[in-house]
Amino acid sequence: MESPDGAEHEGILSKKKLDHKRFEDPYKHKAYCWLKNCFFYIQDADHHRQRMANAPVQSFDLLVWKAVGDEKGKFSLEHNSGTLVKLKADSVADGDTWLNKIRAAAQLAVRPSHNAPHT
Repeated sequence: MESPDGAEHEGILSKKKLDHKRFEDPYKHKAYCWLKNCFFYIQDADHHRQRMANAPVQSFDLLVWKAVGDEKGKFSLEHNSGTLVKLKADSVADGDTWLNKIRAAAQLAVRPSHNAPHT
């Protein structure tokens, strides 16, 4: 399991529940998120906003997921297939920081060359 140790950026974001009920807050789920080695990771956070170490970790390869900005601190990770993960920061500034950090990490991702010799 990938650990947040040595992460380029980390913090708490709210993850949107896509099948929420009519009067339910769709962003009530708190998640501990981090960027490391061109991957974005999400792990459940407890009500104290701490990472739940035994919870499963979702990983998103930034070669195939891109960050798409929204409004008021919200953004999405969008897969090449069209799948979305919607996230929200506590503030617009924090949302902008996450968006910029994710985009910078994606630009650093090494894309395999189809012309590279096989060894």
